[in-house]
Amino acid sequence: MLPADILDYLQNHLLLANEEIDTLDIMEQTDRFDVPLIRRTARTRRKVATLTIGKKTEPVSLAPAELVKQFPSPRVKRSLKGSDEVYAWLRDGWIIREVRYHPDEKSVQAEHYRMGLTLYRYQERVKKRQHQEKLEALGHWLQACQAALNNGSPQPLQPSPVPESRQPVIQRYQELLQQLATACQSALLRQECSVLHSSLPVDWPFAKQLSFLHFLLAVGQLAATRPQFDWKEIGAVYYKEIGGSKKFDGHKEDFLAALEEILEAPAESLGLLSMGTVTPIFFSGNMQGQTARYTFGTVHATTHLAVCADTFSTTAEHLWLVESRAVLTRMAYEDHFLPATNSLLIGVDGQVRSGHRRLIQQLLTHSPSLRQVLIWTDHDEAGMTIAETLYRLVEPHPVQVKWILPHAVCHMWKAYEEAIQTFKNKGGEQEAYLGGPTQWKIRIHQPQPNR
Repeated sequence: MLPADILDYLQNHLLLANEEIDTLDIMEQTDRFDVPLIRRTARTRRKVATLTIGKKTEPVSLAPAELVKQFPSPRVKRSLKGSDEVYAWLRDGWIIREVRYHPDEKSVQAEHYRMGLTLYRYQERVKKRQHQEKLEALGHWLQACQAALNNGSPQPLQPSPVPESRQPVIQRYQELLQQLATACQSALLRQECSVLHSSLPVDWPFAKQLSFLHFLLAVGQLAATRPQFDWKEIGAVYYKEIGGSKKFDGHKEDFLAALEEILEAPAESLGLLSMGTVTPIFFSGNMQGQTARYTFGTVHATTHLAVCADTFSTTAEHLWLVESRAVLTRMAYEDHFLPATNSLLIGVDGQVRSGHRRLIQQLLTHSPSLRQVLIWTDHDEAGMTIAETLYRLVEPHPVQVKWILPHAVCHMWKAYEEAIQTFKNKGGEQEAYLGGPTQWKIRIHQPQPNR
């Protein structure tokens, strides 16, 4: 008779539909069982396979590394050459030999190996231990975060004066940390490790998520206490150990991009010395700030730093948000179109960065003349993502929103989502149906259909 734990394992993980164990014909050897599998129908009973299973079911040593790699789940089948080592693995329950038969119940159709109960239990214990280690790591981060929020940082610094202009960003930073601390507490209560997926716009492995959480604490510590700091100081001050300055180097670009997206401000606004990169924002039309003024006539460029330091507005009525720089330059080339329609044109250049977000929000907040926003992107997966991101930015403001399609205009996000499905398989770049001033004016003035 098969032990109950082996029987449960076979029934839950190895048997196919309509298969069952022929308990009457099980052959017990000194160190193994030969277990026949049968398949029944209303009229027939046929032997379909034999499983050879070792009697041992508990791991008493580390699992062979080769087996851990080759058998990630019970459903995986592998061919192994017969050897003393393979037989030892089978005897110890690490693997199970499965022989499948032709309809004559004798001729071998296939022979392979599956994960045994010993290996399954070993893998489950490893997963459980790893999960517990993740929970402990999150718990340690939560303690550090709560200490920082309570001004009891475990790594205190002598406070230095920071610019008054930084205070709003620091306030948002503290709100972010509080949000993450709350999400972390909730996750720990549920014994889950997913914190960033529900709180931040990233989809990273756990180790990278955890590193980013520590990065946020490290940057926040310096932003609140130092007028300026450079990249290497972030890890060095936070970890206070040899090699600490390099802790975040492997994810530098991703971490900075995520930080700026969350705060909707460049990292320089926190005091981080310029990394030598400036993100341009291309546009055409009437726009003014406290230190700069732009008029109709050509393609202009500002930067994410300028947008952070200034507040922009426009007297335009129509705001075009386009994905492609080629579309931007083509529309700007028609030098009578923008002033004639009182339009402002902004190119997001294939990715909505923090500078674009901040500029668009400034214009929508400080420009009472704006009546509608026209969103024009490619009709592939990336274009769909950009269109949705822009819509979420615009949605809270009292303006009409339109999405440009090749031969139509959508006035509702749901309608745009449905319409875009017909273009996804084909793809569709803006340039393919660019048109000219006549078509652009039609899109501006096309009324919303009656509902």
